[in-house]
Amino acid sequence: MFNLIRMYIYRLVRMKSFYFILIILAFMNVTMPILAKDPTMQEIDEQIEQNREGETHNDTVGMSVIVHSEGDGNYTFYQLFVAPLTALMYTLFIGIFTVIFATADFSTGDIKNFGGSLNHRYYMPVAKAVTIGLYTVFFFLFAAVTSIGGIWISGGKVLFRDMGNTCAFLGVQLLLHVAFAVTIMACCQIIRSNLLSMILTCCISMNVMNVLYNLISRFLDFIGIKDVKVYRYVLSGRIADYTLEKTNITGSTIVIAVIFITVSLVASGWWTTKHDLV
Repeated sequence: MFNLIRMYIYRLVRMKSFYFILIILAFMNVTMPILAKDPTMQEIDEQIEQNREGETHNDTVGMSVIVHSEGDGNYTFYQLFVAPLTALMYTLFIGIFTVIFATADFSTGDIKNFGGSLNHRYYMPVAKAVTIGLYTVFFFLFAAVTSIGGIWISGGKVLFRDMGNTCAFLGVQLLLHVAFAVTIMACCQIIRSNLLSMILTCCISMNVMNVLYNLISRFLDFIGIKDVKVYRYVLSGRIADYTLEKTNITGSTIVIAVIFITVSLVASGWWTTKHDLV
């Protein structure tokens, strides 16, 4: 198992997409506070905020990332994260890399070389899940460094206020993103198509799946099961809703993340064990 994890980590850092996604993330985090000072961008942000008033997360399709400052050009550490996290921007990046990484075994044929030598095939999805989890942690750390660097380049300051609650918020969001990545990894293992997996990832991250969630909620309401909001019980909905203002849902959010991780590992492990590797 440990040798398999080491192999996956080695392959991860050798992938061009690993660095390409980080470069895009760094560029966005560095330029975002600079563009935010442009009066034209400020007018656009105000218009977007006005259009979003009265809307809920499950009513919107697409992505809007607005990092608000304190008014004096400075940002709190929490503000640097809450906008890209709840807008599912980081979810999109992590999901795209997960699809590329998880399907590389099948697309290159490397799985033939080591799949038959394993005592238990379910080691493969577990090792991939551990590797993707480590990547998600590194992604969060890299996002923090580049976001702070972007604020510093723009002439602003980062205010480290209420770090206890902020770290708790980031911990729950990290768990949710790991659960999302593991779920996408399981879909890749079962579907074995990077195209379909990529489409699914983009649909979830861009809130296109909200249409399906609303239809299911309406159907449940039609058959007599009232006030069931499906998007509240999926990872994307929890990622978008969980903020410091909603710490009352911390417990249920952690439970949902653990359930998705467990089900994904069991499903991908069973599928890998019972079906041919190629």
